Amino acid sequence: MDFTILFQRFAEQSPLIVLCGLIIWNLLKMYKEEKALTIEQRKEAALEIKELNEYVRSREIEHIETLNNLSTIMTSIDEKMDKLNTML
Repeated sequence: MDFTILFQRFAEQSPLIVLCGLIIWNLLKMYKEEKALTIEQRKEAALEIKELNEYVRSREIEHIETLNNLSTIMTSIDEKMDKLNTML
């Protein structure tokens, strides 16, 4: 095959090859950016879940304390009512 024909064919295909290379490079760049964004969003979501979990736990402790106090009050009221009933 003649060198000039080979060079001509290569010159005809070069723009297509360069264009495909640029498209692949751009898609790879977009993929890496999207992957980094997804990782960052997952980290943020994990932090939000951790904060929410800590808030729920602190509220749960407050509720347990309130219920404990209520139980103490109810026990005291029961004892006083029993004393009143024995007095009558």
